[in-house]
Amino acid sequence: MHTPNETRPHKSQDQAAKEEVPENPYHDDRMYVLEIGESTQFKFPYDFDKGETRWSVITYGNWPYYPITRTDDFDTYKEAVTYLKGVAPLTPRVSLDGKCPKPAPSWDEFQDWLREQGLPSMPY
Repeated sequence: MHTPNETRPHKSQDQAAKEEVPENPYHDDRMYVLEIGESTQFKFPYDFDKGETRWSVITYGNWPYYPITRTDDFDTYKEAVTYLKGVAPLTPRVSLDGKCPKPAPSWDEFQDWLREQGLPSMPY
């Protein structure tokens, strides 16, 4: 264990970057993963008693820590599901050099592809 006053050897930024970033950081062939979540949105100035419930399609990077890269908000769950079903099959893939599959698969074809990859199908 190091104490705050103790000096310890450190790596250059280049060395640290090379070690921390694996050649393929993705968890599977999808570059992004999506899910639907319920959210509460507030208008400025914030009044936490008057939040508006919305549905969000949340896009995460499919690499360590799953960072949120995008959110799309909808008034209803049904609208969120319709949007997700339209965009999830077009998720760029590592095996396609970051491009979307062409021709675009249908929702059912995308679900079949997930299962073929050993991934769970989406519950929507």
